[in-house]
Amino acid sequence: MTAKNAVRRLVLILGTLTFMAASAMAAASPAAAAGMAAGETGASQSGNPASPANGPVVYDPANGNLYVFAVGGSTDVALYERSWNQSRGWSAWTDLGGRWIGRPTAIYDPASGNLEVYILGGNTALFERSWNQSRGWSAWMDLGGRWLSGSMFLPAGQAVIYDPASRSIEVYAVGYNGSVHERSWNSVHGWSAWTNLGGAAEGGFAVVYDPGNGNVDVFAVPGNSALEERSWSPAHGWSRWIDLGFALVGGPAVVFDPVTGDVEVYDVARNATLVERYWSPAHGWSRWIDLGFSIYPDIAAVTDPVSGDVEVYGVAGNATLAERYWSPAHGWSRWIDLGSALYPEIAAVTDPVGGNLEVYALSQRSALLERSWSAASGWSKWINLGGRFLQV
Repeated sequence: MTAKNAVRRLVLILGTLTFMAASAMAAASPAAAAGMAAGETGASQSGNPASPANGPVVYDPANGNLYVFAVGGSTDVALYERSWNQSRGWSAWTDLGGRWIGRPTAIYDPASGNLEVYILGGNTALFERSWNQSRGWSAWMDLGGRWLSGSMFLPAGQAVIYDPASRSIEVYAVGYNGSVHERSWNSVHGWSAWTNLGGAAEGGFAVVYDPGNGNVDVFAVPGNSALEERSWSPAHGWSRWIDLGFALVGGPAVVFDPVTGDVEVYDVARNATLVERYWSPAHGWSRWIDLGFSIYPDIAAVTDPVSGDVEVYGVAGNATLAERYWSPAHGWSRWIDLGSALYPEIAAVTDPVGGNLEVYALSQRSALLERSWSAASGWSKWINLGGRFLQV
């Protein structure tokens, strides 16, 4: 890492620490400050999601299992996996071995039927391991490179998407100089070489596939904290990097809304409030929208293609989980307090079998917790899935 980029990364850490101090000060009365209703539950929050593109939780339609991945804490930094299905409930934790840094990313490949997990090794190279019903788990595969790891402060890490147009798995990572790199795999050509897409993503990044136009959109937060975007289209290939502005802390959460056709980007501003900007086919980019509240810079967002709701989660300054959702009929809800004492590392997904909305987070004792919402019962209590983990 060059001296220049080391300084930029240090500035990001210091900016995040300043942000956290502001969040703690705002936590004295977070509900009153943001119109938050303690224990309030939202209406119309069911649906059939796509699995998250950049998260540790993934649904496998081949066997109906929901898989969760986490990195062991203390001196045990192996990758662990636990799965759930309707017939047997939760499995035991399975040790997938290795010694890892950063956060795991999992995805289901409909072309091969494989479940795949990606994570950075201790040498900061990217590794991959896959599972299918015929052979079980593969060995770990070294995909090479030297990459910045994801963390609570700087959630860069890696991002993975499936492109149905090319039937390819595309993997993105951030080099030591902050630039974004991409490597892809399909059954015809296997793995491509790494391609340097340039840009700067020391503050975090996210990737999304837009089925409306077939584009792949990459969003990055560089050292100056203004969001940048670069997109790939089947007709024109890669665009230039576009400056979308604003002063942000941490990596963005990005979703495609299948009801409106919008690509929506969420992140946390330097004043600790949630902000959003979206792109629509008819009008292009909106202005930045301030959604209020005081949250840490690790957020999760999911869409509900049935109801059209978009749900955003973050850990408030008082360490409880907060949610706000948007519905086509009523617009944005108030902030909802979902409780518990959490580290600011979360993941959200919806289960297309049960129709549940599920949120995963690390407790302040490093155990993995889960809370789910169903149309019939509303929000469940927090469930302790055990373990002692460093990253989720």
